[in-house]
Order: sequence, then structure tokens, then C-alpha cells
Amino acid sequence: MASFPSPLIRRAVVTALLALGAIAFVPGLASAAQPGTLRLLGTDPAYKSTTFTTTTGSTITGGTGLFRLRITPAGGTAVERRGFCVDAFHVINANPDYQVSLKTVADDARLGTARYGEAAWLIQQAESLIAAAPVSARALEAGALQTAVWQLTDQIRETTPSTDAALNARTTALRALAAGRAIGGPVTITPAMSHGCAGRSSVALNLTGRPGSSATLAVTTGTGTVSPAEVRFGADGTAVAAVTSSTPGAVGVTARSEGGTLTRLARVGASSPQETMVLVPQSYSAVASVVFDDCPVIPFEEPPTTPTTPATPSVPVTPFETPTTKPV
Repeated sequence: MASFPSPLIRRAVVTALLALGAIAFVPGLASAAQPGTLRLLGTDPAYKSTTFTTTTGSTITGGTGLFRLRITPAGGTAVERRGFCVDAFHVINANPDYQVSLKTVADDARLGTARYGEAAWLIQQAESLIAAAPVSARALEAGALQTAVWQLTDQIRETTPSTDAALNARTTALRALAAGRAIGGPVTITPAMSHGCAGRSSVALNLTGRPGSSATLAVTTGTGTVSPAEVRFGADGTAVAAVTSSTPGAVGVTARSEGGTLTRLARVGASSPQETMVLVPQSYSAVASVVFDDCPVIPFEEPPTTPTTPATPSVPVTPFETPTTKPV
């Protein structure tokens, strides 16, 4: 499988068009506009040939699926990864080595936009989503993932992208799943208090991270419980969790976010293939520690009772009388 060429010759290259392309590189592979070679090893799973409508109104026909790619950076070691097509009008064939340029957001500002962020999240989740689908639906899942990435990178129109109703429906579901999502980035975790009471109170954990991304939380030192086990950062890049411990001692909590660098494998000449987009994976983590003390229990005491003051006997009071005569 591959990507689509010009509509005028699309029928002749139906099997050489659509692509998914994601990579995890060795250190240095994702440097700005780094040259390298790309080889398509295969498409698995692959979805049937389908006709799509582009954002300009033209139509292209071909198969979609998940690419297995071999990437060799100039002077580096080859790695094999998965990826998506982001260039539906050019062809890629299996087995030839193509010259490409590895571009990041420093070279292509589109890679830093929210839509490309959602596409990056789909690339990151692609293999897990396909594995979670029933065996009979895995090819459809791969085709829908490619279609969603095409939409997010402005290749295929948003409404009724193809002539395949099942593919369109699953694409819509994936777009809803990816809405507002992003791959992970640097994280921080800060306890609201450095100390807590063992078995009696929880301590809040304030986290920051890339808006739309997620982080997993786990107790990595000491004995305690952290909840929830996963947080999603809001539009302001913040999230909150809590840690407790039933025994005195220090508890360490690690927050981990999986992300990386979105990278576009761009053409460098007329003979280069369709462009694909990949993810250079990177894990980010941060640790916070809280000391839980054996706090003494202070018994609750009733307030002292105020003694009742005996009532003062009442003394009759003779009303003041005006004398009848003026004193001398």
C-alpha cells in the first residue's frame, strides 16, 4: 500500500497510495531537517480500496492501512516503526529506499498546531487501538485511523470523507476520541503539604503538563496509595491527585507522561515518496515525596460546665415618695 497520486492516474496505482507512518527514533534521528532514507516494508493491517474526496473536491481511490517503515538517518542506525500518510497525492511503493528529510516543528510550524497534536495522539495510540478491535475489524480500524489523520492534516474533507459508510462512521468515532487530545510532554508534581497524618488524612498532589495529554501516577517508594492512577491535563495544563498512607514514613509518587516529537518525513526530490508523519517517542517523569507522621490522637473534650449562680433573694423596694412638706 501507499499514498494516492494525481487523480488522473489514481486507478493505475491503487495499491501504492495510502499510508500510516509513525516512528520511534534512536537519539539524534529527530534533529531538525535531518536527511535519511525511508523504506516501506509492508502494510499491516490493510483496508480495502476506497474512494475519498479531498479538501479541494477531487477524488482519489486506493487502499489504506498501517505502514511498517524502516528509517535510516544519515550516519545513523536503521530503526523500524509505524506511521501515517499526510500526502495523499504522491506514491510510495514497498521496498525501494527513498531519500527523505526528517522535519520537526522547528522546520514546519503546522506540527505544533492543535489539529496536528490530535493526529500525533492517534499515531501514538494506533497499535493499541488496532489490537483492541475485534480481529475482523482491525483492517477497518487501520483504515479509519489513516482517514482521521488525513482529515486532521487537511488532505481529506471532514464530512463524508469516503464512499464507505462503515469507514466514515469509525473515522467519526476516532475523531471524537482524539478531540482535545495531545501526546505527553514535560510534567511536574508538587504536594500541597510536605507532611500528612498516617491513616488519617490525604495530601493533595498538584500536577502540570501539556494540555490535553495524560500522565500515570504510581507510588514508587514507601507504602501508600495514590488516586487516581491516571490524570488528564485540562486546557490550563493542570491536574490534581491525592496520596494516602496507613503507616508512618515517606512516600514517593512518580508521574509519568508518554510523548515525543512529531516528525514529518518530507520529500527531497521528484523521486521521493509521499510524505508520512511519525512520532519520535520520549517519556517524561517527575517525583514528589510526602512524609506521613504518626500523629497523636487528641481526645475530644466537652467544654466545662458553667456553675449556676444562686438566685439573689428579691427585696421589696418601697417606691420613692415626694414629701408633703418642704424640709427646713
